[in-house]
Amino acid sequence: MWIALNWTLTTLAIACWSALCLALQAVARLLGSASGRPSDWLQALERWQFPAWLADWLPMAAITALKSWLTDWLSGIGPWLDIAAAAWPALLSDWLAPLLWLLWGVGTVSLLGLGLVGHVLVRALGAPRGPAATVQARSQGA
Repeated sequence: MWIALNWTLTTLAIACWSALCLALQAVARLLGSASGRPSDWLQALERWQFPAWLADWLPMAAITALKSWLTDWLSGIGPWLDIAAAAWPALLSDWLAPLLWLLWGVGTVSLLGLGLVGHVLVRALGAPRGPAATVQARSQGA
């Protein structure tokens, strides 16, 4: 049972990690599509549509609140976005997307490694194995 719980949690962590990387890629594409001025970034955010499957799960009030929070956040970091936007297309095409997916791969392998460590720990801390355990089990069964 503990091994199944370990791998279920590992799978859930990998799914969350993958969703985060996909969201970061979507944000990078959104920001790359704007020309660089804060007003363009805000217009790009207004044009952005939530995926249909996500809209089915979230109430419209939550989607509206998230969009307004993102709008406020983008308004606050506008000067930094102006600086980054001048180099954004080059950054996006040259190294940002490959770096993001490299980080995804490293994170996924790390999470799988943690799952393997958990598996080994559950096995090590579980019922004793080997000849002594077999003799003990036979003596209790008899």
